[in-house]
Amino acid sequence: MVFPRSGQILGSQENAARKSHEVNQFRYQLIGYGTIALMSLILFRGIAAVVVVALTPSLGVFWTLGFLRFGDFQDNPFNDVVLPVLLSLVGLTDGVHLMVQIRRLRASGLAAREAARQGLHDVGMACGLTSLTTAIGFGSLALAHHEIVREFGWCCVVGVVITFVAVITSIPLACSTWIGNYVHVGQEKSLIDRHLSRISGLIDFVLLRTGAVSYGAIAICALLAAVTALLRPDERNSNALPDGSEPVVAMRIMDRAMGGLEFAQVEVRWNRDVPGDSREVLDVVGQVDDVLRREPLIGTPLSIYNLLQALPGIRSIF
Repeated sequence: MVFPRSGQILGSQENAARKSHEVNQFRYQLIGYGTIALMSLILFRGIAAVVVVALTPSLGVFWTLGFLRFGDFQDNPFNDVVLPVLLSLVGLTDGVHLMVQIRRLRASGLAAREAARQGLHDVGMACGLTSLTTAIGFGSLALAHHEIVREFGWCCVVGVVITFVAVITSIPLACSTWIGNYVHVGQEKSLIDRHLSRISGLIDFVLLRTGAVSYGAIAICALLAAVTALLRPDERNSNALPDGSEPVVAMRIMDRAMGGLEFAQVEVRWNRDVPGDSREVLDVVGQVDDVLRREPLIGTPLSIYNLLQALPGIRSIF
């Protein structure tokens, strides 16, 4: 069997990863935007309300992607595939609450502009707190050791803030125009307005037991944090490639035969008081070699210690 060179594998791996990234980018964004449009149509049953609620998250995504390109963060793979879908869903949740309140006020007889102003006054702070907690959750990714994950966390925080600004500005602005005269059309068929009262019992239950619910949430959070602390990160290049592609097959063969394609480096330094040919240097390198060999996720280490062991007539010094 003839093995391909590592450069050929890396080049083929990059091409396959780029093609997979482009396909996933189009697929996930299509699924995300299509889901938003479908959910808006099911929830509101009115063309005007659906258009306003569906376009508002898109506006937040466009603003965010433009800001990220301005800040030179467009090379992060998560920002192209995952971030637009996440921000679309975040914008949809804020937009749904605001639109429900505006439609209810319009149906009660308020004018379009007054309904938009009152709706923003009623639920704007609640939407802001929701976006704040979402930003804090994504911001926790900034504590990760992986640079791409840290960058993605900060980009999510920026995106959530920008999307919130897009929601609280574009929806009231659109509902203050002639579009606001039609946003309440179909309210009697709206899935939210017809079934919103059914969750009032759950809301009353939580409000009567705020302390118990808070302590329970804190306990669950601590439990999940403890479970998360036991997890070990495992990054695999094959996760970004189509299963069964040539680079994946080649990397699996190299994993079995040579311990993998990825490599790491351990650097040993000493001061000028220790000669370069000192036995102490060899002993330290040997200890590092033993530590690496005991790690099951690391392949066979290579150092001056191994090279000297392989030379004939030198083994007597070990």
